[in-house]
Amino acid sequence: MLLCRGGGFVIEMHLQITLSGEMAEMVRAKVESGEYASASEVVLEGLRALRAQEHAFDNWMGEEVAPDLEAIKADPNRGLTPEQVKAKLADVYRSLADDTCRVCR
Repeated sequence: MLLCRGGGFVIEMHLQITLSGEMAEMVRAKVESGEYASASEVVLEGLRALRAQEHAFDNWMGEEVAPDLEAIKADPNRGLTPEQVKAKLADVYRSLADDTCRVCR
């Protein structure tokens, strides 16, 4: 369906979707609480959040990952071996576990 809104054209498409029981209950609860006026609004908000998440991921890839990849391609010695990565992650995990233990005492 093609509609004209505010001087522009908007395409509306009616879809029928199947949700798991848990997701359907979440949609029902959002509408029933008054947080959203309809199931369509809940789904639209979810799609907007997905779009924002994908946009943030694309920005991160372009602004942080791609430059680092190019730098490693230019000088492979800047990179880490799988063993070095595992060791660094193990250190981070131990540090977090130690901090958690101190907090719990």
